[in-house]
Amino acid sequence: MTKAAIYLRRYRWFTRSIVATVVGLALMGSGSASAANGSQQITKSQWKQAITQLRTPSSGCFHASYPKVEWLKSACKVAPKMAFQPATVGNGDDWATETSGTLSQVQGEFQYVSPGISESGPLNGGGPLLPNTYSLQINSQFFNDPPKCSGAATPSDCDGWEQFVYSSDGNSIFIQYWLIDYDTTCPSGWNTHGSDCWINGNAANYVGGTIPASEFHELYFVGFATTGNDTVELGTEANGEYGVTAVSTAESTNSLDLADYWNTAEFNVVGDAGGGQATFSAGSTLWVQTLLVGDTSESAPACEIAGTTGETNNLSLVRTHYEPGTYNYPISVFKETNDSSTVINPPSATCSTAPGPS
Repeated sequence: MTKAAIYLRRYRWFTRSIVATVVGLALMGSGSASAANGSQQITKSQWKQAITQLRTPSSGCFHASYPKVEWLKSACKVAPKMAFQPATVGNGDDWATETSGTLSQVQGEFQYVSPGISESGPLNGGGPLLPNTYSLQINSQFFNDPPKCSGAATPSDCDGWEQFVYSSDGNSIFIQYWLIDYDTTCPSGWNTHGSDCWINGNAANYVGGTIPASEFHELYFVGFATTGNDTVELGTEANGEYGVTAVSTAESTNSLDLADYWNTAEFNVVGDAGGGQATFSAGSTLWVQTLLVGDTSESAPACEIAGTTGETNNLSLVRTHYEPGTYNYPISVFKETNDSSTVINPPSATCSTAPGPS
């Protein structure tokens, strides 16, 4: 084992120990936690780290609220029956983050959001532009011949694809599963989209209400892929407190065994299904940040123009120089804008990456 691997193992053990301590203190309640550590209750930053590491206890829908690090069962609902279809995002160009290992947890955030930003878009790809109509997506790469493709016309030609989705329609989060080029009658319960098939997992309402673009810098969006359960989680810091909700879907129902295949992740804000476009106000700029929290590799990820979703936004990639610095996990960052004063040059656009601790 290399020195880097030994260090990474020790670091992850140390991180888990810190998180476990924070979780334990939080579960005591604020009064007990204060008595235990001689200070006030855990900080919001500690809570965010702890809740993103605390997995939901079972499949189903859950919510949690600062400062208590605990998932509470909530009612699931039916996800909007809209296809977040496969294609390419970002005016034909979008950065995806690829690792040499496999992924189990990917966290998307917006490192910078320009002041005064607003957004509107059509619902399900058609109709008038409506305020705050968009989706957040963490998408996997297309991966060949997962077990669910066994019933395809030609299984070796069939790809799996998984999307972790927040839809502003209904203010809900859920997982959407795809079988690309299934090319025959779809499995029972699945929807048909050309030669493809898709189905949603359970959905949960986000407790904080629809998040306007002006508050994107306060949110985090997480996709988990593990044997047994895939999970999507959304949190924000609203009114000084974090609110978070999550939905978990058992592998035995719709899962594509993503944990065995996942090596590339695409995170962005795009249209709300149907190939629609999220339209941002003039002069808008976003710094898009993808953290590979559950990356089994030890090196910085690679950036690829490899978006897989058919929904888009009206922002273009621009060339910039950015040093991500030191993070607890491998990271990628890129800039997209419609600021007319910025030179738009997608072929030379850059995406910066950094490894975790080394």
